[in-house]
Order: sequence, then structure tokens, then C-alpha cells
Amino acid sequence: MPDRKSCERRVYRLATLLTGHPTAAVRVIESVVDAQPDLTRLDGSHLDRLTVLRSREMPVGRIADDRLDGPVAEALAALPAQQREAWVFVRVYRLPLREAARAMDCSATAAGHHLER
Repeated sequence: MPDRKSCERRVYRLATLLTGHPTAAVRVIESVVDAQPDLTRLDGSHLDRLTVLRSREMPVGRIADDRLDGPVAEALAALPAQQREAWVFVRVYRLPLREAARAMDCSATAAGHHLER
């Protein structure tokens, strides 16, 4: 059963990687976590999916993450949304392609194609 703080951390980390903006990540938290009447009903994949949808609404900036060096962060920020999402889920989060596809709301084949590009 997730608590509010753990949901916020999960959303913030993913939203920061997807948008590149810590302030945009906070807005994603507000629209995802704050909008949920009962956080106990959310599983990880549902929370990831909502985060992806809200992150797509935000402008993308340079990715600020300690685990990614400058050129990688710049290249990641230049990718289209779905390619960036596939890369973050599979390469950073180490999710299986099927789980990444579920969070992206596409087939595993489509997620694989996004990752290859």
C-alpha cells in the first residue's frame, strides 16, 4: 500500500527524467498525486502511466539527473517523447519491455521500436 511520500518520490523522479525540469516535475506531482482521492488504489504501473501522460503536457528541457552525464542528458532531451520514455523505463529504471509498454500505453512491439530509434 503506497503512502503519499513514496508516490511523490516515484512521480518526481520519473517526471524529472521525462521533462528535464524539476519545477515541471512538481506540477506533475500536483496533477497526479494530489488528484487521487485514494492513493492505496494505485499500483506502480498506473502511477507511471499517469506520470507519463502528465509529463507529455510539459515542455522538455535539459535532463538534470546525477546518473546521466552531459551528452547523454542532452541527447535524451532531444528525443521525441515516446522514444525518451522507452529509454528511461528500459535503460534507467531497468523495467522489462512489457512493463515499459504498459506505462507508455502501447504494445511491447511499439515500445521496442521506440527504444531502437
